[in-house]
Amino acid sequence: MSLGLAVIGLGARGYKTVRDAVDIPEIDLTIGCEPMPDRAQRARDDFGIDVESDWASVVDRSDIHLIYVATPNDRHDEVACAAMNAGKAVLLQKPMAHSIDACRRIMRVQEATGAFLQIGFECRYSLLYSKAKELVDSGRVGGIRNFQMNYFSSLWPVWLEHPEGWKWLAERSGGLIAEKLSHYIDLFQWYTGSLINEVDVFAADPVLSYFKTTDTVHVGMRTENGATGVITFPFCRASTAAEDQSEGIDGAGTGYYFDHTLIGEKGSLHLHDSRILDLFLYDCDGETRPYLETRHEFDEDRLKLVHNTHDELADVVRRVIDDEPPSLAPSVAFQVFEVCFAAEESQRRRGSVRLDEWRAAKPKPEQSS
Repeated sequence: MSLGLAVIGLGARGYKTVRDAVDIPEIDLTIGCEPMPDRAQRARDDFGIDVESDWASVVDRSDIHLIYVATPNDRHDEVACAAMNAGKAVLLQKPMAHSIDACRRIMRVQEATGAFLQIGFECRYSLLYSKAKELVDSGRVGGIRNFQMNYFSSLWPVWLEHPEGWKWLAERSGGLIAEKLSHYIDLFQWYTGSLINEVDVFAADPVLSYFKTTDTVHVGMRTENGATGVITFPFCRASTAAEDQSEGIDGAGTGYYFDHTLIGEKGSLHLHDSRILDLFLYDCDGETRPYLETRHEFDEDRLKLVHNTHDELADVVRRVIDDEPPSLAPSVAFQVFEVCFAAEESQRRRGSVRLDEWRAAKPKPEQSS
């Protein structure tokens, strides 16, 4: 079987998805959908694909089997629900949606239709993180008890300058935590093998006074098995090697930096700025002291290391053709966004939020889809 793909939204992620699709032989038809004439024409010129302006007519086409949703976040639920109701498989760019109620609407339709739905957590396909997960699963570092991440990203000017800019508007993006940090909340649960049940957020007033969402945040988390984690994220000018500059139409040339530590019962893993992974063990010749056991150095393209959307798309295409379920169950992905929106509540309260209590306090959404 060959597959028809429709990419709804041709901004940075949608454009890259079309580029990824060119190298996947099972995709024999790619259609774009983009209302902005300049973006639509760029995709036509660069890839020779047809680009429509009306996504609803594309969703209904019989030769389209998989819908990739890369619209602004506040359109995710409308497009994803329509696609699932039309019998299509859906690969939905994170976040699932811009609000917890919109996420719930998506989940109700998925459960009612049984549609294939995978959220775009491409970090799980990326070489750096998958190598870390392999080492965790080997048991060499023991159970993960602590996760720490410092993530520094330059503010992409297009967020503010683009006439359809929306990411800096919390009511459209869902806020900084869902938009920028949901990948790493998912990784924390993936590494620990346990769901987050408590979140505590510290956030300063915005450094950028015109920014309509938090721009500097510390997210503290605790899992059901007692592991703890902290993610620190500020928008700032990140110091980044030339080969690791962001690419694409939204963030070309901007800086990016992170360090990422997993502390286990027997050892620890340290991931440095996309290219080095160190494994430390605590015991050597009967002495309890950390020593460098293994260093893995990577020279692949940064996107393959940390945002491997190509292999994610290829795997989703294979799963749809073979009638296999998504690699990540929709219910597990949904729980990540429960954490994200509970974290926003923690910021408002200026105190910790338990997920079970937060769920119980949320009003039930209307039953219509």
